[in-house]
Amino acid sequence: MMVVQPADSADFDRLAVYYDLEHHDSTDDLPVLTEFARASPGPILELACGTGRVLPALAAAGQPVVGLDCSKAMLRRAQRRLTAEAVPGAVWLLRGDMGAFRLRTRFGLIVVAFNSFMHLTTQHAQEQALRVIARHLRPDGRVIVDLFNPASTLDDDSEGALLLHCLHYLPERSAYVLHFHAVRTDRAAQLVSVDSYYDETAADGTIKRHVAPYRLRYLHRAEIELLWRRAGLHIEAVYGDYDLGPAEDDSPRLVVVARKERG
Repeated sequence: MMVVQPADSADFDRLAVYYDLEHHDSTDDLPVLTEFARASPGPILELACGTGRVLPALAAAGQPVVGLDCSKAMLRRAQRRLTAEAVPGAVWLLRGDMGAFRLRTRFGLIVVAFNSFMHLTTQHAQEQALRVIARHLRPDGRVIVDLFNPASTLDDDSEGALLLHCLHYLPERSAYVLHFHAVRTDRAAQLVSVDSYYDETAADGTIKRHVAPYRLRYLHRAEIELLWRRAGLHIEAVYGDYDLGPAEDDSPRLVVVARKERG
């Protein structure tokens, strides 16, 4: 028997249980983020920190770290991760909107890792978030925003097709999970819509389908330069990978490193 569990668009609480299954081996960005953290005057803020995948690497630099996310379920998992890994130093978790938060602290480093910035799905929302980030930077601080490069990432061949993404075992529910997804791209609006279907098969053979759609608004290089400048941020560099190679048409990433404009 199959039971369909609907979800609101971008229901991160529903996605939380699956996130670590799919991203536990996503570690390529951690060494370079640790190096930026070590070079930072501190403290450090990670926006859209999710289940805390990046937080231990930032905390390893020895600076106080704050993780902010809109999802209670994601933050609960982040706290469990920090406890399980006995992360050294001070790490605080806060619930909030990365586009509208207000903290008293000014940070030496603000990180928005692994496409999280693109969950802001309008140009206005992205610009507003950058303005909020700029207000929370120390004069000598940096912000790092890690995006996929649409020039090399978007795939017309699989557009709209329902594809099997992965199979995992979910111990906390004693269930096997098949993840299917379909990706559609609106190039005029620069929106990628992802319809994710998680089919959980329990020991008694019951299958529950959890539906978790979300959207990402991608950015091209010229728009990045425009939005960052309008938000009062000076771009130091745009890298094309986690080895800090140059950003080119076929680069997989657009890793944007910026400082606050001197006024």
